[in-house]
Amino acid sequence: MFRMYEFYSAVQRSFVRILDDPAFRSLREKWSNHPRCNMLDIESFLIQPIQRLPRYSLLIRDILKSTPRNHKDFKILARAQGEMEMLLSYIDESAKS
Repeated sequence: MFRMYEFYSAVQRSFVRILDDPAFRSLREKWSNHPRCNMLDIESFLIQPIQRLPRYSLLIRDILKSTPRNHKDFKILARAQGEMEMLLSYIDESAKS
C-alpha cells in the first residue's frame, strides 16, 4: 500500500528540477498567483505527500505517550509506531538511491 510513497519520494526531486526549467516559469507564476493556491508555490504542493507519513508517525507517537501501558490498545499503538519508523526509514533510504 505504501509503495506509492516510495515511488513518489524517489521522483519528487526530479519534478522540482523539471519545474526549475525556464520553460515552466510562466506556469509556475500563474500557479502561485492563483487565488485557490493561497500564494503557495508548486513545490509546496509537491512536498505535501512526502510530509504526510512523518505526520502520521508523530501522531501515533503522541497518542502512545498519552496511552497508559495497561490500556488494551497500547501494544497495537507501539507496534504501529515501530512499523511507521521502519517504513519511513525504508522510504528515506529508497529515495537516496
